Amino acid sequence: VCPSGSNGGSLDIRSIFALPSVYDAFQDFVGANALKRRFLATYIPSGKPLRVLEVGCGPGRNLDYLPETVDYTGCDLSAKYIAHAEKRYGHRAQFYCLSVAALGNLDLDKFDIVMSIGTLHHLSDDLVQKLSRETLAVLKNDGFFLALEPCWTDHQSWIDRTIVSYDRGEDIRAIEGYTKLLRQTFRDAE
Repeated sequence: VCPSGSNGGSLDIRSIFALPSVYDAFQDFVGANALKRRFLATYIPSGKPLRVLEVGCGPGRNLDYLPETVDYTGCDLSAKYIAHAEKRYGHRAQFYCLSVAALGNLDLDKFDIVMSIGTLHHLSDDLVQKLSRETLAVLKNDGFFLALEPCWTDHQSWIDRTIVSYDRGEDIRAIEGYTKLLRQTFRDAE
């Protein structure tokens, strides 16, 4: 099976990741959920009430890694993922099925943090810029945008490159590519 999907009509193995339970199990298998847990523990302060919006929340699993004091809202384009998230986490969060280009349509109070974990590499440059502008509109003045993305690097092992190549996102970039795009809206992006 070809990671690019151009395999002459046979099944593209990446399509099974549209199933929330398969996606989540794979994230556990490759260590992505452990990475997300450490990343969020580093950048989301505990003990402080915060309003957090996750763009591209998928099945909502990142909520497991956030402090209980977080007032969480998740959005994703996949109705299957949103239904799974609502079933599992609806008692402590709000979820919306919508495009990143429609964040402003939520008409919610502003957020302390907007986070995007593994979403930007699914978006064209134009959509990343649109998401950045929409994010700026829903952030508090002292809020920030937090992203964690797979990247191409010169020092990746062959196994890392192989795993990343099977990702469904077709716009995986080098770190500089993400930074350049985000600096068009967030001047101090790093």
